[in-house]
Amino acid sequence: MAFNGWYNRLYTVTGQYIDDDDSEKYRPQIEKGFNKEGQTILYLVFEYMDTNLKKFIRRHRSNREKIPAATVKILMYQLCKGVAFVHGRGVLHRDLKPRNLLMDCKTMSLKIANLSLNQHTSSEEDFPSTDLLHQSITSAPPPLSTIGNFVDVADGNEVPLPEKKECDYRNGKWVSDNRRPLYSGFGCKHWLSESWSCRLTQRTDFAYEKFRWQPEACEMPEFEASQFLGRMQDKTIAYVGDSLGRQMFQSMMCMVTGGKQRPDVEDVGAEYGFVLAPDRATSYAMHLGRPPAFLKNNLHIFHVLVLNTGHHWNRGKLRANKWEMYLGGAPNNNRNISIIWKVKNFIIHSIVKWMDAQLPRHPQLKVFYRTISPWHFFNGDWNTGGSRDNTNPLAKGSGIHLNHSKDSDAEGAVRGTRIKLLDVTALSRLRDEGHISR
Repeated sequence: MAFNGWYNRLYTVTGQYIDDDDSEKYRPQIEKGFNKEGQTILYLVFEYMDTNLKKFIRRHRSNREKIPAATVKILMYQLCKGVAFVHGRGVLHRDLKPRNLLMDCKTMSLKIANLSLNQHTSSEEDFPSTDLLHQSITSAPPPLSTIGNFVDVADGNEVPLPEKKECDYRNGKWVSDNRRPLYSGFGCKHWLSESWSCRLTQRTDFAYEKFRWQPEACEMPEFEASQFLGRMQDKTIAYVGDSLGRQMFQSMMCMVTGGKQRPDVEDVGAEYGFVLAPDRATSYAMHLGRPPAFLKNNLHIFHVLVLNTGHHWNRGKLRANKWEMYLGGAPNNNRNISIIWKVKNFIIHSIVKWMDAQLPRHPQLKVFYRTISPWHFFNGDWNTGGSRDNTNPLAKGSGIHLNHSKDSDAEGAVRGTRIKLLDVTALSRLRDEGHISR
């Protein structure tokens, strides 16, 4: 990894040794080349890593949490394999410490960094020779996110990682975190509806704001607004569903802005025909087998789509809005789907099936179906004398471990499709103190 020479190209590589004289030999390992005028230098450029092992450990200590054993095994496996990879090529890292081990908390991948202090050993000499690998103090030209002298520990060719399952975030526990909330309900008035701003109510206890969800066997990276905006630059996220989808959108905007008024974050809903209605053109006809026009007209510009429906499927809503259910372009006469809960399930399966069929034509799109939120009523329902008045955090426990979703309808609908289940039902059931009605 000689960085002392001057080159007229900036390379993005995948962790293989590169020397100027032999660059053609290692050309298959070069991912991208960038023209660079004037004084040039060879860099190894890798994807953005959101933290390092020191910060990762410190965060767990500050929250008095144990790092899951499965996570420790994954990290140690990568570290040992990475050190073996480096040593096997005659390089000894002389400053190997947690701060120089970069991490991606989402994938739990680990990379050895800061190669400015290392020793190259030669078997042709009786004593080792030391060659410093220098790090440039200049930054990378945009849009490259990270430039440095890194050795990729998780090199797919040389150091295969143990097979990992996708993070099952629905199993875990709520843990206390004094860094919460991510925004204040007193602010964010531009995005947050007044009826959903708990800080504007007469409630005086706000202990429920000081918790975050900790998955059982994987790490959920901390939300950073700048990082999120960087990753989603020139991309579109859409929430399509009922008022719960609207709440997700408003919460996301408050997190991105930190609850503050920001002129650089604009409301562009009008550009996409955003409306708070099922279908303005047919306000009385609820077409059960037809995807919303908003989806059909805008699917090509979406990069992330979050679907949801549930609580508004009741006879009272239908009568109050004078909606009539249509199937196949005509009033529904099919008794098998005339019962309201069967109608809801029919809709969920229909939209998921249609959406799954569209995905091959939209490879940029990731689609999620959000499970239903719990009612949290006891001693009755919302219209039969039920109440939600618990203010004691985690009165029903702090953790869950389930093999299946508590929203079996949604889980069944996405099974066998490319639609991902955004399963929040069970973990939300534990937070009734944040969902009071008086």
